[in-house]
Amino acid sequence: MDQVNLPFALNDKLLLTNLLGEQNQAALSQIDQHLSGKCSGVVYIAGERSSGKTHLLQAGVMAAMDQALSALYLDLAQTLPAGFLHNLDNYDWIAIDNIDLADTEQQQALFDLYNRVKDSSRTLIVSAMQLPAQLSLLIDLKTRLSQALVFQLATLDDEQKLQVLNTKLGHKGLKIEAKVLIYLLKHHSRDLSELVEMIEQLDKLSLQQKKAITIPFVKQWLKA
Repeated sequence: MDQVNLPFALNDKLLLTNLLGEQNQAALSQIDQHLSGKCSGVVYIAGERSSGKTHLLQAGVMAAMDQALSALYLDLAQTLPAGFLHNLDNYDWIAIDNIDLADTEQQQALFDLYNRVKDSSRTLIVSAMQLPAQLSLLIDLKTRLSQALVFQLATLDDEQKLQVLNTKLGHKGLKIEAKVLIYLLKHHSRDLSELVEMIEQLDKLSLQQKKAITIPFVKQWLKA
């Protein structure tokens, strides 16, 4: 079974083998054990923005699909059809991003889904920015999530962020000097998604003006 017809495109550049951070290897090892069939049940991934939560969830889904498992990725930051979370029993591998954004109906559905998956041969992987005890969710759901295998992803340092940025830009066919990326990281945003979006805008502007993306060029754009 493939992805259902929902607006959650998987990024095929997000692989389990290119998730950075030595502290994240425990989470990767757990995902590998689920893929190998050595264990099943519920895994909880916590981490700040740009820590790699979406990377890990999407990469896990693609790896599961490569093994002919029925797999699904959902992001609760986007709108789902009403009651959709109640109808996931046909999937072997389910990844649900940003569960901290779940509304009351979705929280109840997640509680029910947890109970159906925990003692089965299926895998449910969920993510949020905070650990289960810190979430503003239904008490029963928080209790269940606290019983899952919980991993907290490490925040990437600047060198690792630059590595990720260069990889992402390479996939888009863009090449920016390291000193420009460092300037953006220090003076604009430390969020990788925001930085990639900004660089795409700078690339379009540089093509229009036929100018290279340099630090003076960036400074001028930021002041505009």
